[in-house]
Amino acid sequence: MRLQKAIIIAIIGLSISFFSRLTATFFPGFFNNFFVALINAVILLLSILAVLYFCYIFLQDFITLESANLQKAALLLITSVVVVALLHLKVLLGMILPYNYYFFHEYHLYEPVAAWIAALLSFVFFIVFYREYNRSAKLKKAIMLAAGGSAAGLVVRTLTTLRSTFYPDIRDMNMYHNVVMIIGFILIIFSFVTFIYFLMTFYSQQKKAY
Repeated sequence: MRLQKAIIIAIIGLSISFFSRLTATFFPGFFNNFFVALINAVILLLSILAVLYFCYIFLQDFITLESANLQKAALLLITSVVVVALLHLKVLLGMILPYNYYFFHEYHLYEPVAAWIAALLSFVFFIVFYREYNRSAKLKKAIMLAAGGSAAGLVVRTLTTLRSTFYPDIRDMNMYHNVVMIIGFILIIFSFVTFIYFLMTFYSQQKKAY
């Protein structure tokens, strides 16, 4: 029962995160106001903590009944979410701490690299999950789609990392910036839809079990 609640919480958290990115993409000036940006940073941190809560319950109530390989892979998933949570915490601390006390401002590359590692760990988890799970054909299909969504997210993070490495000034990318933005946005939508589909399918499976 608590796993079903955790799934709903995760869906809400992912939806909040997605629509925040959507708003930032189409209305970049919306978060120029400090207090709006601060509220958004707090909400985003809470949304990723909601996903982390799901991952913990998922590991405790479901994964522990599966294979040892899947249990190890689940730890990678939790690690990836923790990394993302720390990145959101970094943004929040950067807004509320005085500049002199915030030592992260000197490190620009580690953030996209950390996000890339998190995306890679998530991708590995879903690949292992797909390989190890065989109890429900419908859920296995949802896992496969989520693996594809993770791959899409990994591509986006790879593009972001390469851009941050070779084009720290985004204006240097000229016309290629728009192409990358469009491709990245399409991949982000695909990733979000596949994750939500996985969670809804998983919720349906859990509901039938009770």
